[in-house]
Amino acid sequence: MQPLSPEKALERAELRDRVAAAIERLAEREREALVLREFEGLRYREIAELLGIPIGTVMSRLYRARRSLAREIETAWARPDRREARDDG
Repeated sequence: MQPLSPEKALERAELRDRVAAAIERLAEREREALVLREFEGLRYREIAELLGIPIGTVMSRLYRARRSLAREIETAWARPDRREARDDG
């Protein structure tokens, strides 16, 4: 694997920071489900048991959390200053 160029490393760090900030802005219930699934690797059933909620609720919280994150990332990367930076590289 080749090392990242400084520009790519900066883009990756910026994206990581934006995702972390977006996760922090999620509603607590959505953030909790997302962290348990995506960072802790728990299965839906395990999350449901841990939180004492139905699996359907876990699924809906994850859906809302992922949708919110996707929108934030799309918005951040659609900014004019980001488009110019990507067009240059």
